[in-house]
Amino acid sequence: AIASFLTRYPCDQRAQDFLTSSPLEVRVRVVHEFRPRKEGDSDYSGAVTSFVRRIRQFAEEDQQKAQGKGGWGPSKQPRLM
Repeated sequence: AIASFLTRYPCDQRAQDFLTSSPLEVRVRVVHEFRPRKEGDSDYSGAVTSFVRRIRQFAEEDQQKAQGKGGWGPSKQPRLM
């Protein structure tokens, strides 16, 4: 899936490394959700890197919420009235 993605959206080596070193769930989302402003460019490095960074950030936030760090979730300590 990554190889066909990079064939469709050519990137420099840094952008490719950034994508391929990302966690699996990030790579899957990038491959399925990336939509450039226009098709047919010869280099999508900036757009892909920016999108990967954003998806990584979302994944980190989701992980923090799942671990109970930050966010507006319920308090783990019961209220005393």
